Amino acid sequence: FVRMSFRFCGAGEVQHEDIAPGGITGNQAGAIWISARVPTDCRPGTYLYEFSVFDGKGHQSNSLEATFTLTTLIGTRQ
Repeated sequence: FVRMSFRFCGAGEVQHEDIAPGGITGNQAGAIWISARVPTDCRPGTYLYEFSVFDGKGHQSNSLEATFTLTTLIGTRQ
């Protein structure tokens, strides 16, 4: 499975979401496509997500960090 780690709106304790992609069997390398969702009430800023992969025996891969910048509040009225 893939573990996505993040802080809700960039604050608070680190949360984890485990995602079990289908169709992966016996591969030592490959690609997994997942997407991260951002709550619409987060403030503009730079956010960090971290991704790790775990195999069937619980061994963890190295981690991949991804940042993105939210520049506009969605659904707000000026």
